[in-house]
Amino acid sequence: MRLRFDPSLPHQQDAIRAVTDLFEGLPMADAPLSISATANALPFTEYGVGNTVSLDAGALLTNLQAV
Repeated sequence: MRLRFDPSLPHQQDAIRAVTDLFEGLPMADAPLSISATANALPFTEYGVGNTVSLDAGALLTNLQAV
């Protein structure tokens, strides 16, 4: 089975909005993307490089409840 993503479908737009709305209030980065290989770098696992989220747990919970 092959799944196809069509961003013009309303349910796909709702799913995109649900994910992006979770991070409402997170400031936009002013700098271009960069990855550091230092000991203080972002967390790296078998899933990739993690993002730094500067929202506190309360703000994330509020956003999650709104979604």
